Amino acid sequence: MAAVKIKLPDFLDYWPWPRALNPYYEEAKNEANAWAHSFGFFDKKSQDAFDRCDFSKLAMLTYPYMNKGEPPPQLPPFPRARI
Repeated sequence: MAAVKIKLPDFLDYWPWPRALNPYYEEAKNEANAWAHSFGFFDKKSQDAFDRCDFSKLAMLTYPYMNKGEPPPQLPPFPRARI
């Protein structure tokens, strides 16, 4: 069976709201990557794929005006679905 390749659109190209990237992005990215690599969970290929996800950018876009060392705001608990 041939591999199926799925390409997702770049959602940030169509983002309707103003966005800002936290000025600590590069520093946080380097620290987070060093921390993730220190565990040695992945083989090289998997680690490269994980690194390309750039979860640090997601965090830095989510909290663009947070200062270094400041804890994130507490969010209300997610409501449970009633079944």
